[in-house]
Amino acid sequence: MVTGLTVNEKVNIPKEYWRSIKSMCWELFKTGDYYRPSNNNGAVRTAPVLEGSLEPLSGMLSHVYHVKKESKRLNDGTAADIVSGRKLHEQFWFYRSFVALKRAVIICEGETDVVYLRNAIQQTPTFQPQLGSVTPDGFRFGLTFFGHSNHIGELLRIPGGFPQMKTFMLNYREHLSAYKYREVLFPVIMLVDNDHVLDQKFCGSLKKAFGVDVSQKSSDSFYHLTDNLYLIKTPELGVDGTSCIEDLFDDAAKKLTLGGKFLHTGKDFDPTKHIGKTPFAIKVVARNPTKIEWRAFAPLLSRIVAVLDHYRPPIMRTLSPPSAPTVAVSLLPVPTAPRATP
Repeated sequence: MVTGLTVNEKVNIPKEYWRSIKSMCWELFKTGDYYRPSNNNGAVRTAPVLEGSLEPLSGMLSHVYHVKKESKRLNDGTAADIVSGRKLHEQFWFYRSFVALKRAVIICEGETDVVYLRNAIQQTPTFQPQLGSVTPDGFRFGLTFFGHSNHIGELLRIPGGFPQMKTFMLNYREHLSAYKYREVLFPVIMLVDNDHVLDQKFCGSLKKAFGVDVSQKSSDSFYHLTDNLYLIKTPELGVDGTSCIEDLFDDAAKKLTLGGKFLHTGKDFDPTKHIGKTPFAIKVVARNPTKIEWRAFAPLLSRIVAVLDHYRPPIMRTLSPPSAPTVAVSLLPVPTAPRATP
């Protein structure tokens, strides 16, 4: 045993530690609360603590994840995926990311969309104060954005891109049914480009699964899929209605240069003249938000606000606090784990 880890054929966590985490998770999924066994340098304590935060459990699971990732290092230096306990990791991070929300969350197709939306909201706080406002401590967003680039996105199989989002939407109701306690106080909003991804096959799947009529030409502000899950698409443009979020930038913004190159998303992309979406978002938009006209984003922001106005959380019955375990489990001391934030 070394610093709270077992060191045999490979570095691993003690079985007792994992069992206590499983117990806390099942209590959380059943009642919305959980007891954390006290830890006093390995000594058994008889007074478990009723936690009012998911942070301790998040840290424990992140610690387990990283230990198991590193212990399964392959010969070429890359880390294999977790096998043991993966389902519990998925269930916990789904619960934290989409059930136990403190604010509405938006899931975009990629990180560039998040950069656009954050800056659009921050540059127009008086237009839609529900989305964010200026405070004495700085700008405070009224919602959050799901991060695809950390291990949570990998575990939940939504690391970015529409194919993963499509699967996530169609399976959302099934995932949510795993929790007996699901207060879901805030909505989860899926934002997609109104382009070829909304083909007849996928729109037919949405119709069959949720009874909603979505197409490239449909113009509803939002589509309520199930429970706290919503779909919105970029505003319809032109005769066929197709659009992507970059279409909301005017010509002046698209001509802002980076090393003499400007944004181009067409098939005739020339790397000697053009830059793609990622450098445009990170190195042009994020660095020059005050130089960009954001008025064309107003219809899209209004659609987000329409979801916030529409959603009404279910009336949950009052649940009794979970009973404290009769047998205290000792949590062996472990290194402080980095906290992952969705």
